[in-house]
Amino acid sequence: MKIFDLSKRGNTFVIISMIMTAVLVGTTVLTGTLIANNIKNQQSISYQEAIDIASSIPKVAVFIEENDITSVSADLYDNVWIVEFFAGNVNYTEDFYCWLDYAYVEIDATTGEVLYYEVYSPSTPNYTESEIIDIANAIPEISTWLDVHENADIFAWYDGYDSWIVDYYDEYYSAYVIISNSDGSVIYYDIYDPFEGAIHSPEEIITIVEALPEVQNWTLESPDYEINIYYSGTMYENYTAWDDEPTEQIDWYCNITDNVWFVDYWTIGTLPEYDWISIVVSDETEDVLSIIQKKEAVLTEAEVMAIAEAIPEVQAFVETLGSYESYAWFNDYNGIWYVYINSLMFSQDYAYIEILDETAEVLYFEVFDEPDPQMTPEQVEAIANATAEVIAFRTNLTISEESVTYWNGHWSFLILGGSGSPLVVTNGLEVIVDDATGAILEILEIVICY
Repeated sequence: MKIFDLSKRGNTFVIISMIMTAVLVGTTVLTGTLIANNIKNQQSISYQEAIDIASSIPKVAVFIEENDITSVSADLYDNVWIVEFFAGNVNYTEDFYCWLDYAYVEIDATTGEVLYYEVYSPSTPNYTESEIIDIANAIPEISTWLDVHENADIFAWYDGYDSWIVDYYDEYYSAYVIISNSDGSVIYYDIYDPFEGAIHSPEEIITIVEALPEVQNWTLESPDYEINIYYSGTMYENYTAWDDEPTEQIDWYCNITDNVWFVDYWTIGTLPEYDWISIVVSDETEDVLSIIQKKEAVLTEAEVMAIAEAIPEVQAFVETLGSYESYAWFNDYNGIWYVYINSLMFSQDYAYIEILDETAEVLYFEVFDEPDPQMTPEQVEAIANATAEVIAFRTNLTISEESVTYWNGHWSFLILGGSGSPLVVTNGLEVIVDDATGAILEILEIVICY
């Protein structure tokens, strides 16, 4: 059951973007380099046919024969199957965290034609960092760039297979070069000028902005600050909110086609003490299009949670939950509180509420409460633990974590174990079980290298 209150939805959609580094709120289950082996999957051309085609390529077949293949994946992207075979030997050095031998194949999902393939094995670098930097600096365009950006920071690193990457950074400007480890030849290079095409220079725009009374007052009150300036020559066009009613902020940031500058000032410090002001300037006319300053919250988080939980539909939802987590986040850009109430057992069940801080008005809410699943977590654990893969996993590794979650008709049983290696490496299995039938839909083999 999904309940919506759309009566006040009109102008509450928010773009959190241009004022500082974006704040991303989300949940990360596993962090690192994740390799998933889709043991059971049904797609066409079929999943298995794609693997069979890839396995029949002579070079890949030799790789499979000579290595202990512990992970195979086949994923469909834009009518192309991406098939990868990973060997079970992770190589450790003092410089590189996780090197894997693997074969990579691209297959046309309609015709079965092999579009591309390669076998990759870790290799030791044939050059030193200084030698690679000398090769990169000798490129005429890079040399000219360095004449202008003589204080640029330069970093060289080896990817573990056959490519060296040299990165150049000078505040907003950058360049990079890719060099072959086999013979030192330049594979590719590029130079990035973030202000390319602009009429004005960053210094000219800063002069315009610093003449504004709002900015002068802000800098007097916050003398310890940093400035970020960036230029956008092409903005997103014809963008509308979820309810197809663009707000004024969306008009500024997403529907304009004029070339614009964004200048952000923020205090040096930690949340929530930091302060900021953001200015948008037209590159063509020098007009100041927008001045936005940080909004201070009037309500407390406890007051916001009380308002949210007093909504009858939300209150009824909370009463059905055995265990849940809730939190509220204040957007100091638009003055709106965002409240989330999530079931800990059934991860698809949630309530989401938007509350205007200035008036304590509920702008929008929705409740998503699926019918309870047919199976219990204990039944799912029993099914997963009876598989040969999980039995073998428990035998070979020390178990560090187990969890069972439910989402949209499917159960996920996740089991993780340490490898005892010099670096932090976690292996795991995830068993996907259909709630209606109890059938195992997928078993994912996981390797995470930190």
